[in-house]
Amino acid sequence: MPGTFTRKWDYRFLWPTFLLFLAGFVWAYYKAFSLGLTASFALGPEGPSLWAAQTMASGGNIYPLGTLNHAPWVVNIYPPIYPAVVGWIFKISGPVLPLMRVVTMVSFVACLGVAWRIFSLSGMSRMAQMISFATFASFTTVWAHSFKGRPDMLALAFLLMSIQQYLVLSHKQRNASIMRLPRLIIIATLACLACLTKQNSLVVVPAIAGALIIGRRWRLSLVFTTIATTLIVAAEMLTNKYSGGGFFDHVSFSAQAPFIWSALFQHLSWMGADLWLFTLTPVFIGGIFYKLFSDYLNNASGDRIEPHRHYLSAVVLAVFLFIIGSMQAIYAMGLECASTDDILISLFACAWIVGLVSEYFSRKYLIALFAFYLVGLYVMLSVASSTALGVSRNGLAREQLYNAPIGSFGNGGRCLSEDPALPIMYDLTPEFVDLRTFFAVWKRDPHYFRARLGEIKSKIIARQYRALILNSRDGCLIEPYRYWSEELIKSVKGRYRPVVELFEEDGYKDFYMPVQPSKTETHP
Repeated sequence: MPGTFTRKWDYRFLWPTFLLFLAGFVWAYYKAFSLGLTASFALGPEGPSLWAAQTMASGGNIYPLGTLNHAPWVVNIYPPIYPAVVGWIFKISGPVLPLMRVVTMVSFVACLGVAWRIFSLSGMSRMAQMISFATFASFTTVWAHSFKGRPDMLALAFLLMSIQQYLVLSHKQRNASIMRLPRLIIIATLACLACLTKQNSLVVVPAIAGALIIGRRWRLSLVFTTIATTLIVAAEMLTNKYSGGGFFDHVSFSAQAPFIWSALFQHLSWMGADLWLFTLTPVFIGGIFYKLFSDYLNNASGDRIEPHRHYLSAVVLAVFLFIIGSMQAIYAMGLECASTDDILISLFACAWIVGLVSEYFSRKYLIALFAFYLVGLYVMLSVASSTALGVSRNGLAREQLYNAPIGSFGNGGRCLSEDPALPIMYDLTPEFVDLRTFFAVWKRDPHYFRARLGEIKSKIIARQYRALILNSRDGCLIEPYRYWSEELIKSVKGRYRPVVELFEEDGYKDFYMPVQPSKTETHP
């Protein structure tokens, strides 16, 4: 059973300290949301979601078949819920990045509300609930995805709603458990919506099923798994049907990206301070089960009482969610085209477990947790300040691009870009949509990869692109190159000229426009 602690220490020190940190987090998230609402250009890899939402708003197919094999190269690795929601808004407003981010921000606020409800249903004290809540908000990875136009937060919101409904179910008595069918349908439907927003949300199905089994509700586990699996498979088959078979092809294409250990270590390093608490979570899990087992043995004589049923249900589900989610996230982060977004589910489970284990240990250990909060807050505010500086510089860049004669050269209206957001905003056809996924898959066959780069180089030499948007590092021939080889960059020089430098979260990009060919120009 969770222990009790002195209220004097809690009210005189811990609660004021937590409230102070929460005020800091509110300020950091406010700064982030302000950036999301004011930045006119992409703040990260938002382009694929913008392309999918705009395509769906215009009634197009977001999983086109031919674009996997010829230009313009398009691969859409995400299910249709998020672009459908944003696309409905775009039918009224057109492709506007801040509006797309509003969907993410609202989803994040919903995540916070549902998370607090989950913690309150977990049999924890108010202090432990506050610890879980503050820990979740302190992750810089969570902060970094809370204001960008991507499906991560909407998927997490659906996933947390399904967990909250499971905890409500776990509070019911075991008798007549088969009569819990309506609640099971609600849980399975929310899990299905989460999976149709982002595929990695599928981890919630085996996590809940495993928790039901540990809770000796075998029939409910079987019924839930059957309902959830049926809904998810049926929804994906319908999506594939209405996309002309493109959905499965796009998903299978992205699944060909190889697992690379160096990519995993790089993506883990991007987590920064979050990685320390994440790696300590198995120790916290061991501590929880050790205390639960000790409490069980201590009550062996006389009345043998089990730990609080609500608390035990939360522990089992949080542990299953962390283990299964971490296994999926570590594999996904090992792909060259991956980022840190797949770890969000595991970070929520980590925050949940930190609150659960805090019931058993002395409050003096919270000093280390406060240090973690302080580091997270410092990183958030530092990144927000540097991003705000880049966003302000983009104001001048936007004015320069507005006056640039983008449509005066080339044919076909295509733009070679690493992210499709800016070409879409200027009515150009982007090539590529999700370049990282294409390059990761193409590199498995070096001969095929060289052939595709040769095709791009030929178009550059012939000035078939109306514009190029390339990262400044490659454009300045600074090794190691991110995407483009030295040979390809040299083919750009003399045929295109940089018009303006743009800021994005992962660095600066140069916007190139073609120049008129000279009479003496020769093709290599």
